[in-house]
Amino acid sequence: TRHVEISKKNTYYFQIFSGFVMPNNAHIPLENNVAEYDNGYSVGAVAGIDFGNWRMSMELSHRSYDNSESGKGHAELNNLMMNGGWEIGFWDSNVFYLGVGLGPSLVKIQRPPGYWSYNKNLLAYQLGTGLGHRFTESLSVRFGYKYFSTASTSDFDPHGSHALEAV
Repeated sequence: TRHVEISKKNTYYFQIFSGFVMPNNAHIPLENNVAEYDNGYSVGAVAGIDFGNWRMSMELSHRSYDNSESGKGHAELNNLMMNGGWEIGFWDSNVFYLGVGLGPSLVKIQRPPGYWSYNKNLLAYQLGTGLGHRFTESLSVRFGYKYFSTASTSDFDPHGSHALEAV
């Protein structure tokens, strides 16, 4: 296996991403009910520093999905994550990457009138992996999978989701 240099050490980078989110069902203890959310989307931006095979970054992202038909409302998660990642190059301009992130998430659940709504800051984490291709030293594309989850509270189970994202 031939490993290639991914990038010069200590270079800064900026990324914009979007994805398709498949949220987990969440138990609502106050109502002894389950929120079964429809698929949604994610968007975000990342700025960081590339140390060669290792990366550190800050991510600001938004996830949104709803289930208004069954009265469970609309869920939004706004996140500020500190991420760390590792990548290895293969076949000249391609990379395989793994990443983890941790940070606060503002969880907002907006419900129809007559139902409780929810607005809380929770700790969140994410795990990601995927493949990328570097066209030039400053232009690349990545496709990956990301698992995201918040901590649980007495009002609501964790907000977990699976996402397929393009960077």
